[in-house]
Amino acid sequence: MDTAGITELKKRLQTLPPRALVDICLRLARFKKDNKELLHYVLFESDQEQEYKRQLKQWLNTEFEELNAANTYQARKTIKRILGRLSKQLRYSGIKETEAELLICFCTLLLQHTGLLRTNSLIRNQFLRQLKKAETAVSKLHADLQYDFSQQLEPLQLFAEKYR
Repeated sequence: MDTAGITELKKRLQTLPPRALVDICLRLARFKKDNKELLHYVLFESDQEQEYKRQLKQWLNTEFEELNAANTYQARKTIKRILGRLSKQLRYSGIKETEAELLICFCTLLLQHTGLLRTNSLIRNQFLRQLKKAETAVSKLHADLQYDFSQQLEPLQLFAEKYR
């Protein structure tokens, strides 16, 4: 059995009555946590993007405060977990400005643990990858925003130049 493509699904959903759409959304939310999280973002967070970014930054700060920098293995696992959740939240938003801002925040918080970045190549490579993603997201923004974000990226890029 083949799965229908997006255009076929879109056409079919447009023919359904509103009550059937609600039932389908609720059924999707029951089956997978990601579906429920996306539905939550669309219904409650998407119209308040600034508050959404503020909450994610606060969460990032809390997670990095609890980071066990003494144990490199635990630090790597924690950073990977933080990054996984952050990536999922950025995918829900889909707004490049939000992506750039939060990736810069992540890199800045990670840079505060320079001991980990200098001694552990896996964490350093993770930092460099996220910095590259942030630079890519910034390059897709309006020129005024690019300038503002490039100011924030500058200290991160200076650190990264030592390891590229």
